[in-house]
Amino acid sequence: MPDTRPVETLDAHDLSALAETAEGILDKTLYVVKKRGQYIAVEEGDYEPTKGCVMKLFTSPTYADRKWPTVSVSSGDVNKVLEGCDAVFWRESSAEKLLWPYYYSQRLYGRKVASIRRHFKREKSILALLHTFPSHPDTVGDTKLLVQKDPNTLAVMTLPEFEEFMERNT
Repeated sequence: MPDTRPVETLDAHDLSALAETAEGILDKTLYVVKKRGQYIAVEEGDYEPTKGCVMKLFTSPTYADRKWPTVSVSSGDVNKVLEGCDAVFWRESSAEKLLWPYYYSQRLYGRKVASIRRHFKREKSILALLHTFPSHPDTVGDTKLLVQKDPNTLAVMTLPEFEEFMERNT
């Protein structure tokens, strides 16, 4: 008897975003579900079987025995460990050459990213941009900002946190 269940249609953009997520979460089964009209990959604990699973994704760790480095930043006498980022962009020129074109190519460049870009150009307190995975429309605005809050404080902030910090300090 033929399978008569409806077949989901994912476009290349959906597949690209899902592949990016799977690449960032190695050695775990991810479940692709439809949430608010978009396909997302969730880990087992976030998967609700009653909601339906479109497909499963799995990326085996290519370098399971790789020792991941810890990156620490110093500014004056202050040190800050940077966690959970795939790339750090220290200069505007590196973001112009690599980060913004990447977001454009993944169809992720929107208002949040434009706001981050504007702040990075204008605000001396932003020392770097921290790109985190996965690159997906829901999370790309979560690109973190490394901020020198004062001479003795380095902080990693999201865009809303930075905008709130700027409001309080202007």
